[in-house]
Amino acid sequence: MDDGASPPLPEDWFLRVAQTHSDDVDAITAAVNRFGSFGVDRELNLDGHSNDQYLSGRGFSLSRHLGAERRSVLTDARSEADRARRRHRSWFVESRASLVAGIELLKTMLEIWEGIEGGRGWQDGQRLSLMLEDGLRAFAPRVDYVSPEEAVHLDPATTHSDFAPLLHVLVLQMAHAIANDWRDVRTCADDRCGKLFSRQDGVATVRSPRKDAMFCSPVCARRFTQRNYRKKKRDAERQ
Repeated sequence: MDDGASPPLPEDWFLRVAQTHSDDVDAITAAVNRFGSFGVDRELNLDGHSNDQYLSGRGFSLSRHLGAERRSVLTDARSEADRARRRHRSWFVESRASLVAGIELLKTMLEIWEGIEGGRGWQDGQRLSLMLEDGLRAFAPRVDYVSPEEAVHLDPATTHSDFAPLLHVLVLQMAHAIANDWRDVRTCADDRCGKLFSRQDGVATVRSPRKDAMFCSPVCARRFTQRNYRKKKRDAERQ
């Protein structure tokens, strides 16, 4: 395995990111540092921010799915990020506002799906369908032409043919979970957590080997067990 390769993405990571608090900068940056750019500031969106016709129109419509205030913040942050990119002579700088926008998109999609599961009407289903469709555009087949002269110098590893930012990969994960009727998704049994999960964090790189895992992490399991132990001990002392 190439040492420079990206680590494998846990298949329930969309749940982890969608349930990340937008003020938790460490959690946001840790996800990006571990798995790559979110892609909100990149060319893969439907709002025409890219001059690259090959990439434009293949992603989320930020104007469709974000409110006016969030779009304004994101536009200002994009300008700041671009100045930082030029100042540091970097290929790309992603703004914190963009990371937050990506998390909020996933959070909104998760909330809509939970509402649908709870019996909401067709309007929510239609809205989620549009968001999933936008997010999955990055994986659509695409065709491009290069001349024989250009093909000689073409490096497949650097082309955009298999490029999909993290945000779109997480949408793909969500689409798979919905297609599987959400059967692998559970709620953490720690009543002070209550997060959705399908793979216990910190146990396996792909999925927890136990299908009946009750807690989203060993921390929640230990915390819940300790609280129950202390409660039983107090109850016994009162008797």
